[in-house]
Amino acid sequence: MVNPHVYPEVNESRWNWESDTKTTAHGLKSSPHSFGVIAGFTVLKNSFDYLKGLSAKLQRRDIHVFDSYTMIDIIKSEIQCLRDDIGLEFQRWYDEAKQHSSYIDTELEMLRVPRVQCNRSNLPVDTPLLCYKRSIGISFIDILLQQLQNHFSADGIIPSLKWSN
Repeated sequence: MVNPHVYPEVNESRWNWESDTKTTAHGLKSSPHSFGVIAGFTVLKNSFDYLKGLSAKLQRRDIHVFDSYTMIDIIKSEIQCLRDDIGLEFQRWYDEAKQHSSYIDTELEMLRVPRVQCNRSNLPVDTPLLCYKRSIGISFIDILLQQLQNHFSADGIIPSLKWSN
């Protein structure tokens, strides 16, 4: 489990690991080397940049919280503009993910497309860029927009605060 070349002082033979724990640990160790994980983290990081100012203001005093409510509609519209023009922005995100993957020698691959898909839809794509744009980029932005709509009501008040008065 522990890399003996990095941690020679750790004697792994005295640890009694279950087989499920070993399998999970090996999976977690190899998953950051997958281009899909790198692309997902890149989309996540860049998407959450839009929310950075709002989340900082929501964690401050009352006057800053009130100011942040005015930002909600602006941020929703910015993310909607991002969704409408996802092609250009995702190209930058994809290039960033390729750059990060080159640091750890990860090969660029398309997501596996099985013949029979039961749990998610097969995406008819020709290039890895389209594959990741449709499966990760567009999906995440749509979910982010939906969660912002659900969390903040139309008049800009958090539903839990609306009922506390």
